[in-house]
Amino acid sequence: MGLEKRSGKADTNLVLYDSTCSFCTSIIGRLRKTNKDPGLKFFPVQDSLSRQHLRLRKISFVKLNTIYFIEGKTVHTKSVAIFKILKKQQFPYNCFWLLSFFPGKISDFIYDLIAQNRHKFRFSGTKSTAN
Repeated sequence: MGLEKRSGKADTNLVLYDSTCSFCTSIIGRLRKTNKDPGLKFFPVQDSLSRQHLRLRKISFVKLNTIYFIEGKTVHTKSVAIFKILKKQQFPYNCFWLLSFFPGKISDFIYDLIAQNRHKFRFSGTKSTAN
């Protein structure tokens, strides 16, 4: 069964994240709670079906330190993915989308710094599961 079937419809927006990272799963847990878009679904990038979706969009090498946001046929990564996901959240989290007006090189540099150190952040909670 494909992600389309698991998530309910083919035009679902998919967020693919590193489920082995407590920082990542904590952030995804918060995003799930503040999500206002019923078409936005979250899945571990380690899931074989998640990887199939990426391969269909010509991404064969999956980086665990990168978040993937699949919007139709387009795959967004890093800060662009974060800003597009934030735009779909409830207030006040959707206001962070306004930071997308910073130059991409600066936003991606900050994203990369956080991604490189994501395992150093300590969060309580359990591993999240796909919805």
